[in-house]
Amino acid sequence: MKGYSKKPHKMNYQLSLVAFSHIKGQAKDLEFHSHQHYELYFFHGRECKYLINNQIYDLKPGDMLFLDGLDLHKAHVTGNKELYVGMLPFDAMASLEKVIEFCHEANDVAKKLAEHGIKLYYHNHHIELKKYDGKYLLDIIREEAPLLGFELDVHWVQRGGKNPVSVLKDYAGKVDLVHLKDYRVASIPPEAFDALKEGDYETFMTAFANIIQFAELGQGSLDLPEIIEQSIASGTRYLLVEQDDQYGRDPFDCLITSRDYLYNAGYKNLF
Repeated sequence: MKGYSKKPHKMNYQLSLVAFSHIKGQAKDLEFHSHQHYELYFFHGRECKYLINNQIYDLKPGDMLFLDGLDLHKAHVTGNKELYVGMLPFDAMASLEKVIEFCHEANDVAKKLAEHGIKLYYHNHHIELKKYDGKYLLDIIREEAPLLGFELDVHWVQRGGKNPVSVLKDYAGKVDLVHLKDYRVASIPPEAFDALKEGDYETFMTAFANIIQFAELGQGSLDLPEIIEQSIASGTRYLLVEQDDQYGRDPFDCLITSRDYLYNAGYKNLF
């Protein structure tokens, strides 16, 4: 049994058991993540490099790992050549100092992974467009963790107030993966107008301020052809169609809509 903890903790979290299964020789991996409970990880097949903050643990079948879920961690089963940090850890969102601490840990992990032929990527949201002393958080991450690649999500860049095309130009050579999803301004729901009639101005304004949606490609306001062309020009290797929320639609129907848009826009050759 392997144990890890960067500092002593009281045992006041719920214990959870996380299972990773192998289907037809392929592993189901999670991205880097953290959570509010301890984790007991039992490894039952193949080989695995388990990453906890800036440490890499080599696991073999029968090994068991006990860890504090608040530490950034990920199980990586041998065979994959890319790993991803899905979002900025919650505690790193608290201050610039926490961000820089995360960057240095991520850069250390990226260095160690590179020794095994594995590239580490960072996936953005809108919070990376927050400014510290006039500098975007996204740029700070690039400077403080130079070994990180980027998995740029164009919807979240737009939601953060930047033009995805300009960011792609600025990050040329650093963005191997781009998440394609459209940015839609939806209608104000009828319930909000009902609230307004009753004098509930606060409820109406809350609805008014929250009408941005994740959209199928071609169903929003992003200039997707320009984004795709700039992605290719900036050296992007993978364009990934993604939609965080489907708002009641079948996910496969959403995917068909996005696929048909790409076909009709002249990008069938990219499939």
